[in-house]
Amino acid sequence: MRRNANIETCFRQIKSAQFLGKGIYFKNVERIQAYMSVVALALFVNNVGKLILRKGLKSTKQTIKNFGNKKIKNPTFMMLSKLMRRVQIIKIRLRGKEFRKILDLDPDLVKVINIFGPVAQKIYGFP
Repeated sequence: MRRNANIETCFRQIKSAQFLGKGIYFKNVERIQAYMSVVALALFVNNVGKLILRKGLKSTKQTIKNFGNKKIKNPTFMMLSKLMRRVQIIKIRLRGKEFRKILDLDPDLVKVINIFGPVAQKIYGFP
């Protein structure tokens, strides 16, 4: 039953405004196939990200807060992407040197970045 619930969630996401906006219209079959391939890839990345995040939280016995400020162990990847949108990376070049500043990183986002490992840590300038 759990597998069916995950498939249903994926279809709900495909039909959501985030994927379709106000509607997309294609004139030929190749473009429809290309679009559906991109959507399928996005759902795959979504599910892999969710799996990595949930396993990481479980193995480290950590939680993160949802939008209602409640601690949860099983966040969705969509929730995570909304949290990450508020993070800002500011780059300034001054006399040939580049300076980076990361803004709006709260402790939960730091946990998430550490769970995703060295590549994510490098993106966000962690030592």
